Amino acid sequence: MRLSVRDRELFLAELHIAALSVSAGLDRGPLTVPIWYQYVPGGEAWVLTPAGSRKARLIEVAGRFTLMVDRVLPTVRYVSVEGPVTRMIPGTDELLQEMTVRYLAPEKVPGYLKFGDAACSGRRRRARWSAVADIDERFAAYVRDRGEHHLRVAVLLTGDWHAAEDLVQASLVKLYRAWPKLRLDGDPDAYLRRIMVNTRRSWWRARWRRETPAGELPETVIADFADGQALAAQVRQALQALPRQQRAVLVLRYFADLPEAEVADLLGCSPGTVKTHAHRGLRALREKLGEDRYERYGN
Repeated sequence: MRLSVRDRELFLAELHIAALSVSAGLDRGPLTVPIWYQYVPGGEAWVLTPAGSRKARLIEVAGRFTLMVDRVLPTVRYVSVEGPVTRMIPGTDELLQEMTVRYLAPEKVPGYLKFGDAACSGRRRRARWSAVADIDERFAAYVRDRGEHHLRVAVLLTGDWHAAEDLVQASLVKLYRAWPKLRLDGDPDAYLRRIMVNTRRSWWRARWRRETPAGELPETVIADFADGQALAAQVRQALQALPRQQRAVLVLRYFADLPEAEVADLLGCSPGTVKTHAHRGLRALREKLGEDRYERYGN
């Protein structure tokens, strides 16, 4: 059975001896060795290796490595993660102690640390290598689950499908860069909304002289609720004709269903300003769409 991202992270965080695999060159199979590692769900997997060792040199050349952990009881399960090296820092006594405490019984830790100090005497210190653990998969799963929703928000914010796709793509790039820092119990939706609003604001400031209001709305009256696509197009056109801040308030408040306080925080204004923009924006939509049409579909 395929494990969920959460299950994979929890399994990786359990105590295992990992198999580390790194490319050994074009004409050779990968170097694969058992190794201790440290990992906390949502964070980075990292290992300690003696600086100057063969595996350390290969990791430095390859710039990435793979960790695989498994078990056979009570059921067979394994998790393999691969990713680029995100950092390499000098090893410290604190890092060695953290790793040793993870694997050894408390009474054996002091002796091992003493042995480690003696073994490293006259040699270069160990190095800590960190790699992204399943970050790409978690991010891809998030985009699959929530990407369409945020694209609809972007369409309403921009009033244009092409601009919306550009906005979502640019915002997802920024989100991906910050993804390793996000906590598992955090809210990536809120983070992405803030990125989208700020990116849209920066684009608008750079190009505000070229922004033009929409033309006259078509006179066609939608008599049947089933004609939802035409109504949606008219709503988007009416939204596009609103001032930028009113449009953002309506989209975030009524489409994204965010509370006034969160909308105010996103837009950098007071809750009272959000109420004012919402009131004026809704009044403008009534005028543009027609009072009867707004009463039937506006809420």
